[in-house]
Amino acid sequence: MNILLIEPKRSIYTSTTLSNKFYAIPHLGLLSIAANLESDGHMVDYFSTNSYRDPLRSLDRVLRRGYDYVGLSTVGNTIDFQLGMASAVKEYSTKTKVVLGGTHAWLNPGEVLEDPNVDFVIRGFGEMPFKRLIAGQSLDSIPGLCYNQENKVVIKAPYLPDQNELNQLKSILDYSKYEKVYSRVETFRNQRQLVTSFGCPFGCNFCSVPKMYGGKMLFRDLTQVLAEVRELSKRTSRIFFQDPNLNVDRNHFTNLFTGILERKKTGEIQKKVKFLIQARIDCFDDDLLRLAKRANVGALIGIESLSQRVRDTDLNKGGMLARMSKEELIEQMDKVSEYIPIFPYFILATPETREQDLIETLSYISSLKKGRCEVDNYITPFKGTDYFSKCKDSDLMVWREYATGSGTKTIPDGLLCKDKRVVDRIYKAFSKAVKKHKKNPRSSFKSIFLADLIEDAGFKPAGG
Repeated sequence: MNILLIEPKRSIYTSTTLSNKFYAIPHLGLLSIAANLESDGHMVDYFSTNSYRDPLRSLDRVLRRGYDYVGLSTVGNTIDFQLGMASAVKEYSTKTKVVLGGTHAWLNPGEVLEDPNVDFVIRGFGEMPFKRLIAGQSLDSIPGLCYNQENKVVIKAPYLPDQNELNQLKSILDYSKYEKVYSRVETFRNQRQLVTSFGCPFGCNFCSVPKMYGGKMLFRDLTQVLAEVRELSKRTSRIFFQDPNLNVDRNHFTNLFTGILERKKTGEIQKKVKFLIQARIDCFDDDLLRLAKRANVGALIGIESLSQRVRDTDLNKGGMLARMSKEELIEQMDKVSEYIPIFPYFILATPETREQDLIETLSYISSLKKGRCEVDNYITPFKGTDYFSKCKDSDLMVWREYATGSGTKTIPDGLLCKDKRVVDRIYKAFSKAVKKHKKNPRSSFKSIFLADLIEDAGFKPAGG
């Protein structure tokens, strides 16, 4: 079989470019599916949507090779673009079967199957269901596979592999085109990505992970993970673990980085390699921090808001993080940053954010070194999450219309803040940043925007 896998568009804009470092990262789920299909002798091509200025035109050239199946992954805010890709596939060849997976399809299979260009939806891990589908097994016997059958829509529970099945999956490094896919992208040349675990026990209501995994966690075999780290350390000095929260399970974190340190001593893993993880600030203790420091770990930390009220009642962060006061949270971030570099992530304006909350967040951001934080202006409640259910009828919801083969639909494009002063501050800084960025498009829009927002709030960046 000839198969094409298409990664999800990571921005609503039609021209994410090679210079957009944030979006140019591999889709590990699709690379894993590719590796496991190739191991059965299938020919697999991978289309890096975010690596082309005009992905649809580039896709048209790729489709000339002819494919039996095309698999597309989805995320909530770009499902319209992915369905456009599905339409392009069917326009080229009606015989090609189109399979959608990923977050949006996982949480909203019935909606996706309404599009006549979609033949199948896979909910959950796609490796085994995809292999069984193209092998011609009966549709009703394939776990996680959803489809239209006569006048009935067949929706199945997500497929989550047991430990034995998870251990049998081929490594993404077995995929022959892994290195070539992102060779043009600067962030890939400087860094490689891996995953060691899936799911999260916390229930942040804006996050899709709790709904997808039901609070459970799955762990890959560390022997295989450490072998992958060893191989990648020959090609890069930076490895990013994409686990949702790598420090949530203490034993897993300890075994992973202890194993890495042991292999650094023997020379199996290059000593110069640094690691970046996603982590919870409240799941670090002194022992884990000492281990992280020895292993050269940095962490992306999801804070979302300095306001305890917002973290608890608005976002349902859970754990100690939901109960920490602003002062306690800053103290904990300061403590963690004494051991390892951290990159806190903030949502500047949730529905319950007040002007004083925004100003306090900007005050903290202004104290950080340039580039040491990530921000989103507003929260996007993806369809299928608890936050979407909570806010779908709210006047604060911003919708975007998109056309599909089954008619016009809408998708959440953001959720506004109740405090108009917050909205006005963000709008003013954003408008100024757009004008400045047009004059110097090679500069970082995020840096310009944050600088204007911080200056308007009366602060100066660190060292400024």
